[in-house]
Amino acid sequence: MARATAEGVELSAEVRRGPWQLQGNGTYLDARDESSDLPLVRRAPWTVNLGAFHDQGRWRLGGEVSWVDARDDFDDNTFAARKTLPSLRAARGWSQFKVTAHLSLKLRAENLLDERYTLVDGYNTWGRALFGGIEWRL
Repeated sequence: MARATAEGVELSAEVRRGPWQLQGNGTYLDARDESSDLPLVRRAPWTVNLGAFHDQGRWRLGGEVSWVDARDDFDDNTFAARKTLPSLRAARGWSQFKVTAHLSLKLRAENLLDERYTLVDGYNTWGRALFGGIEWRL
């Protein structure tokens, strides 16, 4: 039976001043296969996220940046050999407009830096992308 251990620490902070909200978090993770002492695949040892948001009447605007350290993955051709995926950085922005107390319109832009990165070896992620949506809260 395969066994793994995971140890780490996560710190987060949030500050609200008037219409502004600033938040951040960072994680250190040491996740290992107990039999081989190799790091578990797709588990980055370091991750950092920072965000800033502004509320202005019916509008809420925000942006976030993320950094994920290099991490191991299986080679997508052999699934046996390991390879290291490079660290990645991502930036996103979003807006929300409250039409009523229950109805909001949302717009989100992903990968604003147009970075080329993969979360899983062999599977690409979006380039710059824009998503829209409607939210109804009961």
